[in-house]
Amino acid sequence: GLFVSDGHIVLEVSREAAAESPQALLDEASHAGEGIDGELPLSCVRFELALPGQLDSVCHGLGGRWFEELAARHESAAGWSSHGWFACLDRAPGGIEACLGLSTCSANGSNNNSMCRWTWPDPEADRVFWPHGTQHTVTLVYLHGYTCDGGSYLCCPEYFYWEDKEKHGGSDDDDDGDGEDDEDEDDDASYNSYPGLKVVLPTAPRRPITCSGGERIRGWYDYLTD
Repeated sequence: GLFVSDGHIVLEVSREAAAESPQALLDEASHAGEGIDGELPLSCVRFELALPGQLDSVCHGLGGRWFEELAARHESAAGWSSHGWFACLDRAPGGIEACLGLSTCSANGSNNNSMCRWTWPDPEADRVFWPHGTQHTVTLVYLHGYTCDGGSYLCCPEYFYWEDKEKHGGSDDDDDGDGEDDEDEDDDASYNSYPGLKVVLPTAPRRPITCSGGERIRGWYDYLTD
């Protein structure tokens, strides 16, 4: 834990990867704080980009974008912690230099993104779900709701996945209409990313909002009423 100047003790929650595929690692990071962070009185999150040994070479082959997305998903999952997060980035391609913008993509425009400059953790920058391992064929730009930001959706990637009903063992005809087991079925559902789909999640600028007395809040336009 950490001792703070006011005498409180902040519990440090460590994130360690355990999934068995690159996509599963990303999804694991998105949900890393569920059932933990919100139940602790005071907490901070520490995560690093170290990988299970059997996936290290595979994930490095996906390049810097994959690692940047992993870090961004970890940050989003730490949203319930009271004292923020710490990140260790030395295992990512380009390391801390890439994250801080000290390195750039190759000048020849190749697909090698191992040294691409990161936009994370800039809070004003877009967040992106990349189609890792598949060719990019289509882009969805999704605008967040009032008071949110683009990163808010990194902890719930299933919004942009398709439900694998065959793997789940259910179908649309299984609904008996009583609704009693709907919540449990949602928890057990299996979701997969769409091949080739890139999801861009921009963040709205802060602007004076009329219904909040002119307070500067993130929004795509002014709100006269809440």
